[in-house]
Amino acid sequence: MADTVYGYTANLNRSEIAKPNLSRIAHKYASLGITLGQDTTVDCHSIASIGEVLGEGVNKEALAAWNEAY
Repeated sequence: MADTVYGYTANLNRSEIAKPNLSRIAHKYASLGITLGQDTTVDCHSIASIGEVLGEGVNKEALAAWNEAY
């Protein structure tokens, strides 16, 4: 999931790359039965997973920017 979120947010200006990633995110949410009220929690964990993947190379400000983009 972290790869998909990264692929979407890193390519916001390249819709041919961002759209398939957004579709994968939406499909995953639907397959897990995530409702509108639950999506904020899931989004938070998705951004946290980016922090885990990037490790020490990311700080709070960078994660906040990822969250805004996502």
